[in-house]
Amino acid sequence: MKRKIDEILSYLGPFRKKSFVVLAILLFSAIVDTLGVGIILPLMEVAMGGMNFHGKYTKYITCVFGGMGEQYLIHFFWITILIVMILRSFFLFLKRYMIFSFSADMKKYWSEMIMTNIIHYEFKEIIKIKKGDLVTNLRIAPNMAAKCLKEIIENIAKFILAGFTLIFMFLVNWQITGIALIAGLVLIAGQWRMSKSYSIDVGNRNLKQNQKIKSFVVETFNGIRQVKSFGMEDKIIKAFKERVNYLEDLMVKFNVIAFLPRVFGELVIGIAIVSFILGYVFVIKEPIAKMLPVIGVMMICFQRLYFNIGEILTQRFQILSGIPSLELVNQLATSKTFNEDVNKGKSVTRINNNVRLNNLIFNYEGKETLFNNLNLQFNKDHITSVVGTSGCGKTTVCDIVSSFYKDYNGNIIVDDTDLKNINVKSWRRMIGHVSQDTFLFNLSVKDNILCGNENASDEDVINASINAGAHEFINELPEKYDTLLGENGVGLSGGQRQRIAIARALVRKPEILIFDEATSALDSENERIILETIQKLRRGRIIIFVSHRIPVLTIADNIYVLDHGKLVETGSYKELLEQKGILWKLYNNSFESSGNDMLDL
Repeated sequence: MKRKIDEILSYLGPFRKKSFVVLAILLFSAIVDTLGVGIILPLMEVAMGGMNFHGKYTKYITCVFGGMGEQYLIHFFWITILIVMILRSFFLFLKRYMIFSFSADMKKYWSEMIMTNIIHYEFKEIIKIKKGDLVTNLRIAPNMAAKCLKEIIENIAKFILAGFTLIFMFLVNWQITGIALIAGLVLIAGQWRMSKSYSIDVGNRNLKQNQKIKSFVVETFNGIRQVKSFGMEDKIIKAFKERVNYLEDLMVKFNVIAFLPRVFGELVIGIAIVSFILGYVFVIKEPIAKMLPVIGVMMICFQRLYFNIGEILTQRFQILSGIPSLELVNQLATSKTFNEDVNKGKSVTRINNNVRLNNLIFNYEGKETLFNNLNLQFNKDHITSVVGTSGCGKTTVCDIVSSFYKDYNGNIIVDDTDLKNINVKSWRRMIGHVSQDTFLFNLSVKDNILCGNENASDEDVINASINAGAHEFINELPEKYDTLLGENGVGLSGGQRQRIAIARALVRKPEILIFDEATSALDSENERIILETIQKLRRGRIIIFVSHRIPVLTIADNIYVLDHGKLVETGSYKELLEQKGILWKLYNNSFESSGNDMLDL
C-alpha cells in the first residue's frame, strides 16, 4: 500500500503540496457534511416534544445541551444547521474548484513535460514515433491520466465521508451500524477482485485504440491526394468506422459493468432501510413514533453510506482503467532514455577550412550497412553536390553532417576537431537546412522566416527573402510580410513555400548551407535566380546540394556520385560526363526518356 502511495505521489511532480491542500479541504468538507446530518437528530427529538435521546451520540448531546430550555435549544439547532449549510456549500464549491484546478495543473504539467522530453529525443528516436501516437501521448493520455487522478481524489473524498458517516452511525446505534457495515463489506468484496484485471485491460486497449485511430486519421489526410486519386474514400470510411466502433463498443460495455456497483448499492440501501425499520418494530419492539428521529437519521446515513460505497466501486473501475495512461505519461514525462545531450562539448562559431567524413561506417537499426568506409570532404567557399540513385544515402550524408545521427564509426572532422566533441547546439546554429518536403508553421511570413534566426532584424529578413527570390511575391500578398500562411502555407504554391524555406535558412547567415532537393519545385527561371544568388553566397560558406537538377550540378565545384552507399565517382560536372561513368549514364537515360535537353537527371 505504501509503495502504491509513493508511486502516485511521484506522479505529482511539483504539485505534491497542492495535493495535500486538496486532501485537507476534503477532510474539512467531510466533517462539515457529517455535522449537517448529525445536527438533524437532536433537532427532530426536540421538535417532537422532548429530549428522549438514544445512543452514545445523543447522550453526549444531552450532557452538553441538556441545561438549555427546549425553545432555546430549537433556535440553537436551527442556527447551527444554517451555519453548517453555509459551510457545507462553501466547502463543496471549494472542493470542486480545487479538484478541477489540480486536475488542470496536472494536465498542463504532463503535456509540457512530455513535449519538452520528446522534442529533445535523439532524431532517430523521434522519427520512429507515429504522428497519431504523438497526438495521443501529448493530449489524450494526459487528459485520461488527469481524469484518473481526479477520480482518485474524489474517491478519497468519498472514503473520508463514508468513514465519518460510519463513526456517526456507530455513535447513534452500533448494532444496526454493524449489520450495515457487514452488508457493505460483502458488496465491496464481491466487486473488488473482479474489477482490477478487467479495468486495467480495458484501459490498455482504450489507450492503444485511441493511438490507432489518431495514426489512421493523420496518415489518411497526409495522403489525401492518393486517397482521392485512387477513389479510396469508401474504403477509408469503412476502416475508420471499424476502429471507432470497436472503441465505442468496448467503452459502452465497460461503463455498464462499472455502473453495476452503484445499482447494487441502491439495492442494498433499500434492503438495509427496510430491515432497519422491521428490526425496530418486531425485534427491538420500540414504538415506531418514538424512534422516528433515529430511523430518519439512520435512513439518511444508510443512503449516504451505500451511495458512497457504490460510487467508490464504480470509480475504482475508472481509476484502474486510467492507470495505464497514468503510467505512460509519467514514463514519457520523466524518462531521459532517448534524450539528446546538446550541451556537452566544445562550442564553435565558425568553420575555417572544411568538414571531412573519414572512413565513415553507418547503418540504420536492423538494416544492412549503408556506408562502409565512406570518405567525403566539403570545403569552404565551395559548392559540393551529392548525387546518386534512390536509397544510396544522399540525404543520410546531410543528416549525419547535421549531427542527427551519432551512432556511426569513423570520424567527422570539422577543421581539426571531431564532430562528436563539438557542442551540438552551437554546431546546428551554423547550419541552414532546406529540404524537399518544405514545412511552414501556421504563422506570418515574417515569423516563419524568423524561425531561422529569431534575433534577425527586419532588414535581415528582407535581404534573405530577396536572395531566396521570395521578396517579390511576398509583397503581393494581402498583408505582405505579416500575412498569415495557414497550416503549412496552404495558400502558397510549392515553389513559393520552398522560397520562404530558403529565406529561413539564409537568415541564419550559416557557415554550412544544405539544400536537399530544395529547388525541385521551382520553375527554371526562379531556380536560375536562386542559383545565381547561391553562387554569390559561397564565399565564406560550405554549400552542400543533394540534387538531380542539371543546373545545380553545373554550378558545383565538386560532385560526389554515390551508389549503394559507396563513393563511385568524384569530380566536376564536365569531368564526370567525360568519364562516361554513372553520372553520364544517368544523364543519357534521362535525356532519352524526356526527349529534350532536360533539367533533371
